Amino acid sequence: FNQHIFFLPIFFGLFTLILLCILSFVYFPWISERLLWREYHLLTAYLGPFCLLIAFIHVYISWKYDYYSHHQYLFNLKFFSMFLPLIVLVLSFIIYGIIHPIIKLIQWNRTRPRKNKTSTIITKDTSLLP
Repeated sequence: FNQHIFFLPIFFGLFTLILLCILSFVYFPWISERLLWREYHLLTAYLGPFCLLIAFIHVYISWKYDYYSHHQYLFNLKFFSMFLPLIVLVLSFIIYGIIHPIIKLIQWNRTRPRKNKTSTIITKDTSLLP
């Protein structure tokens, strides 16, 4: 039994627990009112999905090597506990990694100033001539 592989799910589990404790402190009013908007947004928008990813890795390693039982089934409780975080991670990647940049590009394309060749006719200013 490899001791290094046995330690990995414990490490990821403890690391996730510590990060989730830090993330839970952000929502206390006396802490969140002292944070700048960038700090609050960074902690809530990026630390939450990162914790979810680390928790998914923790459960995946425990399920893959199945330390606590002798038989490994595909549809057991550990698999179902991986399924929902995996859906959340994939959907957040699709929304924020693919759909959101495409929508920003479409909005930029609609609001950018257009240059028509027919509208840029240069005329001589005759108002200053005698």
